[in-house]
Amino acid sequence: MIEADIIPLLKSVLPDKVFSYVVPQTKKVAAPWCILSLYDVHSDVVSGQAETMTNIHISVFSNTMEEARAIRQDMRQAISVLGISAITERQSYETDTKLFHAILECQVWQ
Repeated sequence: MIEADIIPLLKSVLPDKVFSYVVPQTKKVAAPWCILSLYDVHSDVVSGQAETMTNIHISVFSNTMEEARAIRQDMRQAISVLGISAITERQSYETDTKLFHAILECQVWQ
């Protein structure tokens, strides 16, 4: 699974404000926005590779925690078609940007 498989699902929730890994410095974006990152863990068996676990990390940045949580929930619903599991939700406040941060982490096994 790659970013191109997930971004269209997230863009259905937050059009033109979903980015892979970082918001481009050349683009002025007002909150809310979303950052997607992911990594794969490959499981091996004696005869070769068995399956791959993709860990998806979605960070939503917003002016209010209520909005950040609502967008996170909508994004969770949007990616549910991937068969997500091991779901973790966290939130925080970033003093440097003065934005609320809602995080969704989950796994997809292939």
